[in-house]
This record gives sequence, structure tokens and C-alpha cells, in this order.
Amino acid sequence: MRIQKLGRHALIGCVAAAMLSGCNGSAPPLDTPAADSSWALPEAQTSDLLYVTGYTGTFYWVYMFSYPAGKLVGKIAKEVSGLCSDANGNVYMTQSFDSKSTIFKYAHGAKKPIGTLADPYNGAYGCAVDPKTGDLAVANSEGGTVVVYSHAQGKPKRYYIFFAPGYVAYTPQGHLFALGGSGGLAELINGQFKRVLLKKRIESATGVQWDGNYMAIGSEAGSSSYYYYGLINRYAISGRKGNLEGTTDIGADAVRFFIEGSTVVASDGENDVYFFSYPQGGKPTKKISGIPSASSLTVSVAP
Repeated sequence: MRIQKLGRHALIGCVAAAMLSGCNGSAPPLDTPAADSSWALPEAQTSDLLYVTGYTGTFYWVYMFSYPAGKLVGKIAKEVSGLCSDANGNVYMTQSFDSKSTIFKYAHGAKKPIGTLADPYNGAYGCAVDPKTGDLAVANSEGGTVVVYSHAQGKPKRYYIFFAPGYVAYTPQGHLFALGGSGGLAELINGQFKRVLLKKRIESATGVQWDGNYMAIGSEAGSSSYYYYGLINRYAISGRKGNLEGTTDIGADAVRFFIEGSTVVASDGENDVYFFSYPQGGKPTKKISGIPSASSLTVSVAP
């Protein structure tokens, strides 16, 4: 299967939620938009959740699925660019309009936000939470900056970067890394981003995440016009260098990924989300279908 490559505007904008309503505790059909509000089943509060953004061409949605079962348990009506979660199950959703951005905070399984953060810079996309401090980092691709909110609240501190950042990731020690769409990687050191030289060049990045041992960087494999399948390269970071330690071949189209333990979940930019063994990769072990323009995703562990 080949998927026409999304343009830059579509890639950042086609990532969110539209309006459905449930009745008598049952989930409405995945592909039938309702007119008024978001919804969530009671079980969304107690199960681990996979959040996935989607876009039908009319409605922007954020889907909530039980994890790893894959049952649809809720939907949030919001246009969202990026997703991330913290150790308490809170989920952060980035949104960018005109010349500024906003980050929405949702409690685990909630259908309405419990807080918002103002981001004065444009192009908010990827985000990550520091496991040590709870600080929230957000990549602003248009503003050429990464902003950090101390304890995920208040006004952010701005850090300039020498490329347009699309993704951010923290290590368990609290080291912050930023990744550009063209594959440039940098680490925040003493208040400044410093380039990390990768032994194997990333052609077109699809995300970055600490996998427990290495910095995992996703990339598209194939031509510049089509997605064929995804790769996740695992790098050991030593000083200002990233040494390639292994590659996970995802046997399906992939535009975004999220690693949860020994599983990696990948969205295909069209209608499906795939589960793979990690770091083995290969053929999918599970698939969730019917998610239009499936893109950004994260797993939130029930508190």
C-alpha cells in the first residue's frame, strides 16, 4: 500500500478531533459524526488509553482507545497537532493558529480540558514531559524555538534552536532533545541547543522518543513522494554524537509512532494504526482501522 505524502500544512494540521455523542453508555460508530459534543465511556477513566488524532475532511477528532485492547471508549472534539502524556495520566494536546499556539491539558479519560497553557510562538507540534520534574517541553516549528513550562504550568521559557523543531523528547535523567523534520537532532546543554551528529542520517523524521535504552528516531523509508514503510533507528548518545545501535523495520506505512514498553504503535496517515513488537518490528501484531488521517498518538497510563 502506498500513501500520498502529506504536505506540510496537512501534516501539522490534520491531527485531531470531531464531535460525537454517546447514548446510554454505548459508543457511537467510529465514522459517524454527531453535532454537539465530545464523549467518553466510564471505562475510559480506569483503563490505559491510546490517544490518536484524526481528520475526516470536515471534523477534527482525538480518539481514545482502551490499550492494548483497542476498543473505542471516547472522542474529543478538538483540532490538535501533537500529543504527549505524563506519569499521572494527564494528556497534553498542542494546537497552533495564526501567530500563536495553545496547549490543552486533559485528565486521563476526560472529554474536556482541565487547563490551558498559552504559547506565544507559532507552530506548536510535538511535546514531551520530563519524568524527573514534570516540566513540559513543546516544539514550535514556525517560531524556531522550544518552550519549556516549569511543572507544566505558568509562562514558558524560550530556547532558540537552529532548525525548525517538530518533536522533543526527554531522557530519564531530564536531558531534553529536539528533532527537526529533516532529521537534525540537538540537545539542550546549559541553556543552549547543541547539535548531535548522527552516524546514520535521517531522511524525513517521524518522531523521537527515549525507548528505555536508546534515543529512538523514526523516519520514512521510500521515495520523496510516497510512504512505503517506517523505520525506527536506535541511537546511543555519547557527548555530541549519536551512534546507531539498531534499526526497527516497521512492516507498514508509518507517519508517527509511540513506544510503550515492548510495543510500538504506528499511525499510517490514512485510516489505520498498527501495533508491532519492539524492537523486533516486522509484521503488525494488531491493527485498529477506521481512523481517518490517523496521525499523532500517545499512550496514557491510568493513574
